[in-house]
Amino acid sequence: MIAKARLLIVACILVVFCAPSGGAQGPSARKKASAKSQARYTISGRIDGIPTPRRATVVAKGHNRPSHSITTHADGTFIFRNLLPGTYEIRPRHNALLFSPSFHTVALPSHDVGNVHFTARERPHKRR
Repeated sequence: MIAKARLLIVACILVVFCAPSGGAQGPSARKKASAKSQARYTISGRIDGIPTPRRATVVAKGHNRPSHSITTHADGTFIFRNLLPGTYEIRPRHNALLFSPSFHTVALPSHDVGNVHFTARERPHKRR
């Protein structure tokens, strides 16, 4: 009887100390929950010189972060929302336009970042 009681106590200790925290969640679920609880920030800006009615695509590529792609509003403004802290390369794209500068490197340490500006101009036509 004492041996069974000891075995039961050891089994209970193993369950308490070896079970994943947060119930039945495994390591990947805990990692996702941790990422969701991190603060999120925005990067916003504008592209001047986009001829109407064109719009450009703007890509935010972060180091060890997923890339985000958005289309500018009609007035050339853009905003990336819900970005995790980190460093992002912001790059506008359009087949018929050139941009100056070609990209901005933006750090999101603990606050939103605005005033990321670009200027667009028509790409020169190639002569045949």
